[in-house]
Amino acid sequence: MKNKNVKEKKKEKKIGLTTKIFIALLLGAVFGIVLCYLIPDSKVKNDIIVEGILYVIGQGFIRLMKMLVVPLVFCSLVCGSMAIGDTKKLGTVGVRTLVFYLATTALAVNINTYPTHIAGLPVAVNICCHVNRHSHRVI
Repeated sequence: MKNKNVKEKKKEKKIGLTTKIFIALLLGAVFGIVLCYLIPDSKVKNDIIVEGILYVIGQGFIRLMKMLVVPLVFCSLVCGSMAIGDTKKLGTVGVRTLVFYLATTALAVNINTYPTHIAGLPVAVNICCHVNRHSHRVI
């Protein structure tokens, strides 16, 4: 009787996290295609669904990913360097890890910043030239 229960549990295969993520990706793509091509433009579609609900969910997801990436990378580097048992190696590996982390962060910032300068896009808003709507004068 126990052998049958064990075999039945082995046969029941759970869907893995990667598969669930891939299914969600495909469902999101299908939803986007249906929303774009099959549902006609209307105020409800454009203002409420696209610019309202989906925009808020998308911005929230992007901000959560931004909040998660840097601490996750930093903690994985620290935990990886702490897994070394020898304290003599730990000092050199810790310094190398910190230098590598700072160097790759600086590289990522430069990769993100230089195309802006090359394309001639403004990096910041010039506060001096802000026009007050009520008084119509330059502040």
